[in-house]
Amino acid sequence: MDSGGINNLNTLMKRLEAVTSRIEDAATFWEQNSKAANQLKVEAFRELGDGKVDLNPRQPPALPLPAAIESFDRIIKEEVGDLIKCGAQIGGPVEQQAKAFKRAFEAERTFLLVASKAKQPNPMPPEMTAELEHCIAVVIETQGANRASPLFFHLSAVSEGVLALSWIVQKRPIDFVKDVFAAAQYFGNKVLNEYKHKDTTHVEFIHAYYNIFRSLTIYVREYFAFGLTWNGKDAIDAREALKLLS
Repeated sequence: MDSGGINNLNTLMKRLEAVTSRIEDAATFWEQNSKAANQLKVEAFRELGDGKVDLNPRQPPALPLPAAIESFDRIIKEEVGDLIKCGAQIGGPVEQQAKAFKRAFEAERTFLLVASKAKQPNPMPPEMTAELEHCIAVVIETQGANRASPLFFHLSAVSEGVLALSWIVQKRPIDFVKDVFAAAQYFGNKVLNEYKHKDTTHVEFIHAYYNIFRSLTIYVREYFAFGLTWNGKDAIDAREALKLLS
């Protein structure tokens, strides 16, 4: 090989060495940065574990419900829930009315929750009782629209009894609930007499209905024996409380 060829080869080798050196430098750089990045990730996860960093802040826990509301919720879930199940087995207007009856209880639940947060308004704003009045009216109208139905006594029992939810505006609520229950039993007992040897589904429906009144009487006696009480301290306006629950 002549001297020119040797010089060219030496030049090429030097270029290769320079390129190799740059590649090694680059590899070292990325390796160091990769380690640094991984270390940052580890530290970040440690901070998350220590509670220093919270990428998904939790919502503050909801305030506990008053005992009177929790007890009323149990009546809706259990006793009224049983009525809904029995009504569904019978079907037709009985099922429809039972659902409206449950909605009336839910509307009263809202009223009770507002009362636990608000001072008693005077006069009572119409919107405070509007939903409850509407649901009660639907229950009564269902009975009136089905006078020719063979299930009319079922519908009449529920129609008479739903008025018990008006205990919230009574001075002697326990006596009021008992009186309404007695009126509802007049029709309920007719159903029991007619179906006790025919179809136990109808009997179970009336028994489930009666259980609601027994539980409601106990409830009113425990929490509101002398009438509904409103918030006596830290109270807000009733309309404001209702809006917060809407």
